[in-house]
Order: sequence, then structure tokens, then C-alpha cells
Amino acid sequence: MNIFVLNLKRSTDRRKVMQEQMDKHQINFEFIEAIDGKQLTKEQLARVDIKTANRRLGRTMINNEIGCALSHASIYQKMVDEKIKEAIILEDDVILTSGFVKHLKLSTLSNLGYDCLLLYYKYYYIGIIKQIDSFDNYQIHSLNNNPHGAVAYYLNYKMALRLKEITKTISYVADYPIDLNTLGKFGAIQPNMIDTNIEISTINIKLINKWKVRFRIYSTWEYFANRVNYKNLWGYIYYFYSDALCKIFSRFKSLLKL
Repeated sequence: MNIFVLNLKRSTDRRKVMQEQMDKHQINFEFIEAIDGKQLTKEQLARVDIKTANRRLGRTMINNEIGCALSHASIYQKMVDEKIKEAIILEDDVILTSGFVKHLKLSTLSNLGYDCLLLYYKYYYIGIIKQIDSFDNYQIHSLNNNPHGAVAYYLNYKMALRLKEITKTISYVADYPIDLNTLGKFGAIQPNMIDTNIEISTINIKLINKWKVRFRIYSTWEYFANRVNYKNLWGYIYYFYSDALCKIFSRFKSLLKL
């Protein structure tokens, strides 16, 4: 199993922590130098359809998000060019769990027969449709829409090939450019097999932008502008209300701690 870890050249502290985790569990992996949003070239920016991206996001797509999307796209390209059968893609702020290490060594993900599996996602932000599979103490769910955070996921060559074509032009953030249900056999594992230090993200979207995207127009038009990320209109409505309420609750809890 190929394991790729995206890491910015300037993020040496994260690189060190990831190396230590992998060494501890004797896991072979490869660092992939991520594209730095602060140093985008004209050629890289030329791959971005910024109007479509802004419409889908409901705000301006920032350069760090562009760099992140291009970085994930580079792995899809690598898998296709090198005919890599399957891989696990991790961002460099992940925390490996004992369950992940166990099932990596058992080759469980390879044997489940999925084209793509999310190893981390926000459970309560997602419109879960139903449980479709299970193994050990984990369940695999079908989702109404794609989650935030391309933190950790498994994909095979078939899915990489399709994602490569979709990301020739970047028109959305890395997580994820289209409803993955349409590309192959797709599921999300719960509980998460990977944890993450999401509070130290290098993308750093300002809070005002997060609220702007939640409360700008939320209407049927917003669904049509971004319908490739949702199974249906109900999935979009379910996502919006559950996501917005959870964010308000989380914000309220953080204020109470101040």
C-alpha cells in the first residue's frame, strides 16, 4: 500500500512529527511536497476557474485553498502516471490511531472492495444516508454530501483516474471536487480511523468568511450552484441546517470557555 503525506516545505515541525509517528509504527510512506499557496506560479493559477470556485463556495477562494487543491490533484496525477494500484493520502496534521495501524497491516482497506473510503470526516456535519457495510468495530456509511477536510482517505487507481480528469481545472477546494458517490463505490468510515489537529490548519480562512458562506443566500439557487457535491436537494438542506447548527453550538461552547 502506497502512503503519501502532503507537507509544505516550510512546515518542518509537522514533517518531524509525521516522521516520528511513522517510524514508531514502522510504516513505509512518502512525503509529497505540497504546493504553497503563498508562492503560486502563473501556470498554477491558470489551472483555476476562480469564478466557478467562488460561486460554489459562496466567497472568494483563497490562495492557500488553491495550493491545497493543486496538491491533492498532483497525487491523482502521480497515481495515474505511475499506475499506482491504491494509496492512502494523508495531510501532515494527522494523528494515527491504533485502529488505523492495525488495519493497515492487515490490508483491510484493500480487501473491502471500495474505490474510495474516507478515514476522517466530521460525523455530525454530514447528511448520513445509511450504514452500508461494517468491519471490526467500524461502520461504513453512505453520505448525502462530501465533508469538509481532505485529511485522510483511501483511493484506488480507478478513482484517482476520474479525480485526475475532474481536477485538470480547479473549480473547488480539495475536499472534494465532486460528489464521490458518482465516481465509484464510495463510503465513509466511522468512528474515524485517523484523527487530526484541525486547529493548526495552514489554510486559515477567517471566521467572517465561514459565516458569510453559511448565511449569504441559502436557497435552491445555492444548491444548483454546487449540486455536484450533493446527492440531492434534500441532502443539501440536511447538510446546511445540521452544519450551521453544529458550528453555532461549537462557537457557543468556545465562548463559554473564555
